[in-house]
Amino acid sequence: MSYLEPFQSVALFENTFRHQLNKKTGKIDERKFVFNKHFGDGEGQLPVVSDRYRLIWMPGCPHSNKAMITLRLLGLDRVISVGECGVLRDPRGWIFSEDLGGVDPVLKIYYLDDAYLKGDPDFVGRSTVPAIADVTTGAIVQNEAWDIPKYFVVDWKKYHKENAPDLYPEKLRTEIDELSAFINKHINAYACGFARSQEAFDEGYVSYFEALETLEERLSTRRFLNGDYITLSNIHLYVALIRFHINYHLVFGVNKKRLEDYSNL
Repeated sequence: MSYLEPFQSVALFENTFRHQLNKKTGKIDERKFVFNKHFGDGEGQLPVVSDRYRLIWMPGCPHSNKAMITLRLLGLDRVISVGECGVLRDPRGWIFSEDLGGVDPVLKIYYLDDAYLKGDPDFVGRSTVPAIADVTTGAIVQNEAWDIPKYFVVDWKKYHKENAPDLYPEKLRTEIDELSAFINKHINAYACGFARSQEAFDEGYVSYFEALETLEERLSTRRFLNGDYITLSNIHLYVALIRFHINYHLVFGVNKKRLEDYSNL
C-alpha cells in the first residue's frame, strides 16, 4: 500500500519528471514511448481481437481523455475493457486507488508500474497513461499516448459500432495529422506549467496564445477544425480547452486572455 502526503508537489514533481528534466533548456523533454508495437495482422504486430486488451487511463490526464473519448465514440468499450487509475500518484507512479483494495480487478496490480515491468523487466522510465495492457499476460503492450486514438480509428475499424463517426477520413488525413501535431505542440500549457526557467515559460506562453489566435481565425469560417464534422483534431483541441480555466489559467499562469474572449473557440 502507499501513502501520499497532500501537496508534496515540488519533491514529487522532481521525482516524477526526473528523466525528462532538461537542466540546460529549463524545459521538460518529450517522453520516449517504449511500447510502440502497432496493431495489425503482420508479423510482430499486436493482434486485433476482442476482449484481449485493457485501456488504462486517468481522468485528469489530457491524453487519457483523448483515448477514452475516441474509444467510446467508436463503441470500442464493448471489446476493450477499461481500467482507471486514481488522480493521485505516489513517488513510484500511478495507483489504482479508486478500486476495491486499491487493486485493478482485471490486472490484479496496485501500481501501473507493475504492468510496465511485465512488459519490460528492465523498464526504468515513467509509467504513463494512457496505456494498453494485454490481459492474457498483464503486460503493457502499447503506450504511444498521442497515437492511441488514431489506432482505435484505423486498426480497430472492424469493431466500430454501427454508424460510428469517421474521425479520420482518408481525404483529410494529412490535414488532420498536421493540425493535431500543431495542437499538441502549441496548445500546450505544460510548456509553462513545467518550465524550469523564465525563458522557457515565456516561450511556451507566447506560443500558446499565438496558437489560440490561429485556431480562432480558422474556426471563423467552419464549424469544426476540419470542416462540418468532428475529427481527431477536435478531440485533441477539446481536451486542452476544457482544462483552460480550471487548471491552466489559474495554476499554470497561462492567463493573458480567457477562453470566452475567443468566441469561435
